[in-house]
Amino acid sequence: MPKEIIQKLKVCRYKYNEKLPLGDKIQYGFLAQDLLSDFGDEYNFVVKDTESDYFKVNYYQFIAPLVSVVQEQQKEIESLREEINSLKRRFSNDDL
Repeated sequence: MPKEIIQKLKVCRYKYNEKLPLGDKIQYGFLAQDLLSDFGDEYNFVVKDTESDYFKVNYYQFIAPLVSVVQEQQKEIESLREEINSLKRRFSNDDL
C-alpha cells in the first residue's frame, strides 16, 4: 500500500502568497487540495488550520510510507545484486 501512495503523489513547484512569511521563495511540495482529492481524509495527509482557515499538508504522515518504500526498494536492489552476481559467476565459469 505505501508504494501506491507514494506513486500517486504529485510534486509541485509553487510560491506562497505574499501574506505568508515565505512570500516569494519557490517551494517544492504537495498541494493540500490534490491530496484531499486523491486520498480524502483516510491518511490524515491534510489538516485544516483553524486560525487561517487554510488547509495544510501534514508532512509527518509521509515519513512511514516513504521509509516502507525505501525498505522495499532496498530488498529489491539486494535481490537484483544477487541475481547479477550469480549470472556473472555462471558466465565467467562458462568462459573457462
